[in-house]
Amino acid sequence: MDYFIRFVQIHETFRKPEIQALATLANISVEFLVYSEESPYSTIRLQSEAAARTLISRSISSKAIYELWGSGTSYDELNEDIIRKTSSQWHLYQSCSFRFEFDTFHGSRPLPEQKKIIESFKYMGFSGPIKMRDAEQIFAIFEEYNFGSTTPRRIYLARLIAPSQRHVLHKFSLKTREYINTTSMDSELALLAANITMAAPNKVFYDPFVGTGSFPIACSHFGAMTIGSDIDGRMVRGKNGKDIKTNFRQYHLLDQYLDGFISDLTHNPFRAGRFLDGIICDPPYGVREGLKVLGTKDGSVKGAVYINGKAAYLQDDHIPPKRAYSLEAMLDDILNFAAVSLVDNGRVSIWMPTANDEDVELRIPSHAAFELVATCIQVFNKWSRRLLTYERLPGIQIDYGPTKQKAQYQVGSSADDLNSFRKRYFEGFKAPDAIFAEKSSDSNDTIALVSGGIINIEYALSPFGIYEIVGDGIAIKPSDAKIVAPYEGTIGRIFKINHAFSMESDWEIELFIQFGVLYLELKRAGFKRIAEEGQRIKMGNLIVEVDLALLEKEKSTFDTYDDQHEEEL
Repeated sequence: MDYFIRFVQIHETFRKPEIQALATLANISVEFLVYSEESPYSTIRLQSEAAARTLISRSISSKAIYELWGSGTSYDELNEDIIRKTSSQWHLYQSCSFRFEFDTFHGSRPLPEQKKIIESFKYMGFSGPIKMRDAEQIFAIFEEYNFGSTTPRRIYLARLIAPSQRHVLHKFSLKTREYINTTSMDSELALLAANITMAAPNKVFYDPFVGTGSFPIACSHFGAMTIGSDIDGRMVRGKNGKDIKTNFRQYHLLDQYLDGFISDLTHNPFRAGRFLDGIICDPPYGVREGLKVLGTKDGSVKGAVYINGKAAYLQDDHIPPKRAYSLEAMLDDILNFAAVSLVDNGRVSIWMPTANDEDVELRIPSHAAFELVATCIQVFNKWSRRLLTYERLPGIQIDYGPTKQKAQYQVGSSADDLNSFRKRYFEGFKAPDAIFAEKSSDSNDTIALVSGGIINIEYALSPFGIYEIVGDGIAIKPSDAKIVAPYEGTIGRIFKINHAFSMESDWEIELFIQFGVLYLELKRAGFKRIAEEGQRIKMGNLIVEVDLALLEKEKSTFDTYDDQHEEEL
């Protein structure tokens, strides 16, 4: 039997992989008869109505599934198709309560015309009561238009079988989640990733870059037991009495969360063995600063340092040493870990940044133990990120030792040397010739935006992780109350509290400035706006004045860096 899926017209590249994954998970055979990312209407073939209900029951990318009664390029053609395919079924619904709905895409139809069209189906002989609420049967008319046309190019009539699970998006919205930061994954994308990776009861899923737990929450919602870890202990430990477990309690899923721990993926505490059913992660992209993993710069092993008779690494305030890390190496290390940790046919989904320009090629990681089964894309301005989903191939044995390929990544001393995406990001994803021309032209002068001393941004206290998504940067311990324009350009957005703003230069370099970290309780008291959004401004012009005395008074709350490391900085 043919069925009709009404998708949502957002995250279009995620829709088909989600349905295919749910079909695989439920052992359902599905055939796409009509599908386009340019349309929310799709026709599929399934073996039964029960299969249709099962398939749609977990879907996030769709609204509902229907039994397709007919289609055509005109209403005459539609009616002929309905009579040919479904006339033998009409008697089953003659006494049922029912209603008709109208759905259009890229077009519209006035209500009087809709009513006239609905009444034209009276030849089916439905004699039951019409109920706008709680009707036993719902029939929907779908009209699909070419953009700008007044006549539909395709028309469908279908009977509702079951709605999707899209309604849970409101429940898991980040707006009402108790513990989040600026890198928390959007709930819709997290749930889609969980479906594509096939999270389900009696499975164990792991996120090695857990943050505030968006992926484990999504996987646990679908019944999986979950584990999370993060190299940033602040994410795992939480703050002000809130942590990842707070979110699980909020959604009554705490029984599904095994635990979280502080760990670097390349130095994880798991015993060797294939016990995981799925891995979902959004690793850091290394844009704000170069990626790092645990270890010394020269790779040497150093003896323990003791403070007051206790090993330094056992101290509560210990921050372990880190070394530079390649984005390409990190992506391959995720697959290497997954290869020795996932069961046969287990899946790993990885978010990977990439450029939109076809001329800028960034390698998609591959592994002998995996098949790439889905590639979904979320497009931003000049760059995108892909959700790459791999499936573990049965019967392939993997050596647990390091590979030669992994060692080859450790070349170069700068973040750009180790991360081609980062380098392209700050070059504006421009062709090499254009970059060379810009560098050969007159230089663009800049000045410091505030007086003070530069400190290591790694120790800046940013529990919200803002630096992970806005780009590369530095941290400054200010000695002046005035924040000025570091170059000539245009003011972008200024936050309501006036603590942060963006600014774009005439050579298309955008800067994001944030003063302080935990600022919400000040309610604008500490920051005075001088410039306005959209204003053209010259280098050195005043943008924001800061009440340093007030912030100093509230120092315990508003420190922007880690005092314990001030001497080593």
